[in-house]
Amino acid sequence: MSTLGRLALRTPVDSKDIVNDAAFCRVCSIIDKNLTAINNSTLLSTLRTLLTIRMKPDDPFMRSLETHVLWKMRKMSLRHLVVLFTFHVSHQHTELQQKVVSEVLSKLQQRWFEISNAREIVGILRHCSYFRSDYIGKLEDRIIDLADKMSADELQSIFVVLSDQKMRAIHLLRAIAFHISKHQQKLGVQQIATLMNAMHVLNYPDVSLLQRLSEDILSEVEAIEKPTVVAALLTAFGRLQWRHPVLLDAITDWIVKHVSKCRVSDLVAYVLTIARVSFTPTDSESVFTKILPHLTPENVKVDSVWLDVVWSLAIMQKLSLKHVESIVSESFYRHLINFSGFQSFLNLCKILNICAVAKLELGYKLPLPNELSNEGSLLVHSKVDQALSDSVLDTLSNSIPKGKFLACNKMSKTAVFVDAEFVLDKDLKPLPREDYTTNFGETPSIKPLPAGAHRFALLIHDYKDFTLNSVQLCGIAELNVRILQQSGYYVVQVPYLEYNIQAPTVKRLESLQQKINETISNANKSSKV
Repeated sequence: MSTLGRLALRTPVDSKDIVNDAAFCRVCSIIDKNLTAINNSTLLSTLRTLLTIRMKPDDPFMRSLETHVLWKMRKMSLRHLVVLFTFHVSHQHTELQQKVVSEVLSKLQQRWFEISNAREIVGILRHCSYFRSDYIGKLEDRIIDLADKMSADELQSIFVVLSDQKMRAIHLLRAIAFHISKHQQKLGVQQIATLMNAMHVLNYPDVSLLQRLSEDILSEVEAIEKPTVVAALLTAFGRLQWRHPVLLDAITDWIVKHVSKCRVSDLVAYVLTIARVSFTPTDSESVFTKILPHLTPENVKVDSVWLDVVWSLAIMQKLSLKHVESIVSESFYRHLINFSGFQSFLNLCKILNICAVAKLELGYKLPLPNELSNEGSLLVHSKVDQALSDSVLDTLSNSIPKGKFLACNKMSKTAVFVDAEFVLDKDLKPLPREDYTTNFGETPSIKPLPAGAHRFALLIHDYKDFTLNSVQLCGIAELNVRILQQSGYYVVQVPYLEYNIQAPTVKRLESLQQKINETISNANKSSKV
């Protein structure tokens, strides 16, 4: 009966052929006559098999088994109760079946203190929606109590199932992350990739754990055999915005060495990730010489993915006119931008970013099609924390009045969101913006800039603009700065870590004025180099 159940789990079977089979009927008859003699493991294995082969719930033998399970439930071990619950919870077609599930649920909640291992915990967590909230609280406490006795594999499996169920219990995640990071046992590379993705799902990127996992990966990179494993790691790094230069260099070496057996999707994962975390590999020219021939629209096939590839190449300054021409053809972009929703807006922004880089860095002269140059299609969308934005802009307006001299929350035609635009003369006094703006390089100014005056674009960087646990801007934030600088603007950058929203207004204003002075000084140094 157990063998039949395992076979049914692997291969679709016709229940009619089985239940009408003479040998199967004889086995069922023997079991039915000896129910009181068989042990709990056999009883549950038999019931699970009948449910798996989809025997009718009102079949006499099925009802006999379920009735006997109800009778024996009070003497079952917690392990057996968990097993019974996990396979029977999705089979509640009759009143009797509903009673079985209800009773085992009640028993599990009464005996929470008997939970002793990860298998039981994972089985319960996979169906946590059936349990009372107070029981889940006790279960979380029980996991913390048992964590120091579990293997790294078991702790990883619990963390992953928590992410599957979207259970973001911070105290529990913190405890599991701590014990994994301190564990002597190393996780496998695929397990690490799965764990990192779980961190992303739960929005819980524990830095200490990520450092430990990165060190473990680093020691195993050369032994990795499958490109899919490397791609899974890269995808996890990108989602977390986790930038570990030594590890990324090691993975780059692996990809270059094994490029012939990498799928196009593996190379796409590499390019998208290093662009997102703003990582330039050692000897990047050689690396991209080997990778780029494999990345073509024909190989990538999916237009939205190809757009991401080209956008990533623009971020990394690896863009070519051939790449640009592939995304500005109407047959390519129309279906990516002509629908309602935020994704359409994002696609348009990526295309406009690419076109800006093509114009500013490659000398691309062709005019944009109307669909791509329509300013009205660009939504003004702030990406930073509203309280931070309001504070910075209100503080700045004390020295540069809003309206005539200061424009806030502007979206350029190159799809760069600018928190503030203003013009200052050589003495740092504000000038009327409308007279001297070029709309971020799109139009000539009404009046030429006076000697020593400069156009400024202020960008507020919150935590999402940085790679995890670092002061390194992520790729898109660096691209925005680059586009504005090449459009003739001095870019004043205000990182959230360097601006105290709680400080007195005078102190905040001094901080912003210092940022402006630093921007001018750095620009002057660069111009002399």
